[in-house]
Amino acid sequence: MKIKPILLMGLILILSSFYVLADTIAYWKFDEGSGNNVFDETTNGNHGMIYGEAIWTTDSISGYALEFDGVDDKISIIKTSSVDLTDNVVLEAYVKRKSNTDGSIIAKNGPYYLAIRDNVIAGGVYANDGNCPTSCITSNTWTAVNGNTILEQEVWYKLKMEYNGTSINVYVNDILDGSVPKIGQMPQVSQQIFISWGEPGLNQFFNGIIDEVKILTINGITPEPEPDIEERLEELENRVDELEERINEQESLIQKIIDFIKKLPKGLSKKWVD
Repeated sequence: MKIKPILLMGLILILSSFYVLADTIAYWKFDEGSGNNVFDETTNGNHGMIYGEAIWTTDSISGYALEFDGVDDKISIIKTSSVDLTDNVVLEAYVKRKSNTDGSIIAKNGPYYLAIRDNVIAGGVYANDGNCPTSCITSNTWTAVNGNTILEQEVWYKLKMEYNGTSINVYVNDILDGSVPKIGQMPQVSQQIFISWGEPGLNQFFNGIIDEVKILTINGITPEPEPDIEERLEELENRVDELEERINEQESLIQKIIDFIKKLPKGLSKKWVD
């Protein structure tokens, strides 16, 4: 059997993933659709409160999203210990810009942020230089990276910043768009998470729509070995065959039930059908 082209494209996308995301620290779907609260889909309790006049909209990746005016709209997230990451972090969000102004997407001022600056993706990490412990605050420095892709207005983008302990990488639609070397641990600080804004230094309000925001950690960020594509495709073809077999079995069972109902006395079979 041959895999249909659309299914094959999906399988190739799965096989092309280089990193394994180990844990989701916070996940805001923005599917509440009304009110001033946003809820963390994980059990870590990183819930948030909307400030300003951000608008719920169905112009989204799925369900609802929030549109921010770029003036005073933001989300303040309850501070929990789950966001005090030290070794690595991934920030991810879907955004649609409404202007060419700079804007913070998600930020924790010391030690990480994801933003748009000069019309490109920007991400940064505040960490020590790797030569002294986390308590050596004087060695902590900001390191930032900008992407290369010009982010247009009224276009949905998936933006991601990744710090793996050796480099900071930014991605546009899951394609690497910029990278700089960086080592060291991020300090644990009292600042909380903000969406569509950040504390001083990151305090540019975002103008546009934000959806599906995540904070994740990475399990070692070790590239997986290249899979044997032919073997994987053969395995997936076999699994598709199994699924088709199961569907055929279900169809056969349904047909048997229909035939059974048809053989019942007229009044009783009508009752079953209804």
